Amino acid sequence: MKNLFSVFIIISLFCFGCSKNDSYMSSPQYSTSGNPRNPPPPNLPPATQYGANTYGCLVNGDEWLPQGNYTLPYVSCNFINGTLSIQANQVSSFGNQNIAINLTNVHSTGSHVLNPKLSGQNVYYLMFNKKYNCDSVTVGNLTMTRLDSNNRILSGTFYFDAIDSTTRYKIRSGRFDLRY
Repeated sequence: MKNLFSVFIIISLFCFGCSKNDSYMSSPQYSTSGNPRNPPPPNLPPATQYGANTYGCLVNGDEWLPQGNYTLPYVSCNFINGTLSIQANQVSSFGNQNIAINLTNVHSTGSHVLNPKLSGQNVYYLMFNKKYNCDSVTVGNLTMTRLDSNNRILSGTFYFDAIDSTTRYKIRSGRFDLRY
């Protein structure tokens, strides 16, 4: 009887004790409404709009935060005459990774489709010297939530798929709040 009870406890732990809440990964962007059923990813910076110099996203469900060193900045941001360039780097002993979003004709807040078929776009994920370009079938999006030329602040969210002939990386829940 004691062995039967122990087996019941062990099975109960496996059935009910192990659950993974990844609701934020099921949609391209998680809700920023504060809905507890769809919380932001745990260690990504919040989606702010005051020039906090933050950046983060998920790459295939894993948190991706920039890390730099003295030769390669962790994030660089430029905005000149409607041309936006955001480069985020992750430097490690295994090699470097980079997420780049380069767009032209950005003149206001709002939604911007990320599609390599549109001229003036260069969006990619670079992992250990292998480049994965933004997919033209599963188009992404960049939503500019603040574009403040007086205070030189750019804030927004983004998502896209980066692919080569055999591999797909899903860049999701991206957010930035940068000074340029």
